[in-house]
Amino acid sequence: SSLPPEDSPDEADTSLTRDLAQELETREFTSDLYAHLQKRPDYETSALYKSLRSRVDVPDPIYSDLEKVKDRDMAVPTVGQTPTEIIDLVLIELREDRSSSDNPAAGVETLMRFSGPGSSIHMGGKVTPPMLLDYFRESKYKVLLQWVSIAYPKKLELSLDKTKALQQTKLKTPSGDWVPVTFQFTKHDITGGPIWLIDQVLVKSSVEDDD
Repeated sequence: SSLPPEDSPDEADTSLTRDLAQELETREFTSDLYAHLQKRPDYETSALYKSLRSRVDVPDPIYSDLEKVKDRDMAVPTVGQTPTEIIDLVLIELREDRSSSDNPAAGVETLMRFSGPGSSIHMGGKVTPPMLLDYFRESKYKVLLQWVSIAYPKKLELSLDKTKALQQTKLKTPSGDWVPVTFQFTKHDITGGPIWLIDQVLVKSSVEDDD
């Protein structure tokens, strides 16, 4: 199969120093998600909406709950995992067809477990896996569920203190388009060592033909 087109070196979102642009994209995702949730009957109260919105700025919690789920048959953040390994794991889980299973949102649950405390989709917040799955299916984020091939056009970018990371990927849709998807990570210290958690997954609206 043909490779995705190369990015130009001066593309706007190629550096971790582009904080403002990324923040705007993060707000776009969060706003879209909240707008989607507000249409649901269980999100009609303003108090609950404010509680959900506050998830974006919550402080880091203690990660003792990670120990509780390690014995279960599920993928969880683990000391030593690299951002790229996490991306591969999460994307494979998201793509798996569970439409006839007892838990069709299992892949989304994996993404939420690997999302950090500052993320609007962190596990344990007001957004549930079925809600997020529903949002993904109805938005540009559906490529996370339907991709047929993945490419890493650039190396992992690390901040100077090596606590922030950014990985650009491209996901190929069933129709042959390549969609840019960016993963942002933060390193968190827990008992046993540091782990990487996802701050945000940003899907661009534009697609690139596979020519």
